[in-house]
Amino acid sequence: MPDLPLPKNNKGIAVLGLLVSFLALGLKYAAYAASGSVALYADAVETIINVVAAAGGLWALSIAERPADHNHTYGHYKAEYLSAVAEGTMVVVTAFIIGREAVEGWLHPMPLLPPWRGLALNACATLLNLGWGMVML
Repeated sequence: MPDLPLPKNNKGIAVLGLLVSFLALGLKYAAYAASGSVALYADAVETIINVVAAAGGLWALSIAERPADHNHTYGHYKAEYLSAVAEGTMVVVTAFIIGREAVEGWLHPMPLLPPWRGLALNACATLLNLGWGMVML
């Protein structure tokens, strides 16, 4: 794989990660809208975690890189832990939202739209995430 011109700092990479997350969210929501599938809706809702985690990671990096001061004699690195706690909380909340939608879909089934456009859009989001994951490795 050729070397890509990536930013040399963590903040620049976090910004790119946030942009990729927003693009994947848009593709996954479009997949849900094109198909009406509860499973694709759940996938889009789960992707919101990725967007918020990327934004939280960017925030945590900007706080954690601050030097030590009189209130934080060892620095501000614990901001990263707060970001992780927030992400974990979102995972639990999202699980409840997805569970509620699954129950609603089971109790009140609706006919699906033709699935191919939704599947194609979701496949694009998957390839985008795969590509970003390979870049990150």
